[in-house]
Amino acid sequence: MPLGAQRIAIVERSLARKGFRYYHLGLSDKCDECEYKSVCSRLKEGSLYEVIDIRDKILRCLLIEEEAVVVRVTEIPIEIAIPQKKSFGTVFTYSSVKCDPSCQYYRYCVKPRSLEGKKLRIVERVKTITCPKTNEIFTIVRALVEE
Repeated sequence: MPLGAQRIAIVERSLARKGFRYYHLGLSDKCDECEYKSVCSRLKEGSLYEVIDIRDKILRCLLIEEEAVVVRVTEIPIEIAIPQKKSFGTVFTYSSVKCDPSCQYYRYCVKPRSLEGKKLRIVERVKTITCPKTNEIFTIVRALVEE
């Protein structure tokens, strides 16, 4: 999905608002029985999406067992800390980094498990940081999950 491309998605009714961001964690076995499975299966597992428009269509999601709303989303880059040596290419395989929840960089280091082993494409290098615990050098990048 090219940067800025839009897709139709389904989100829990209480979360259906412009600007809401979420990681698509993939499909569940419950989704196999759903008539709307094709909508959700078009999203990339592990990708970060932002709601940009809300539709009037309300339906029942079998996974969350609640009302859901049809929305338009766009994939947005994930800000993520990677070891500096991985930041010289454009594509890398994500592997989680151990980080203390009290660390100022925690939000860049810890991402959903659904990203583990995924190929990500760097779209921007943001800054270089030094881990306060290990003194290892990391680069914070903005990246998209590869198809």
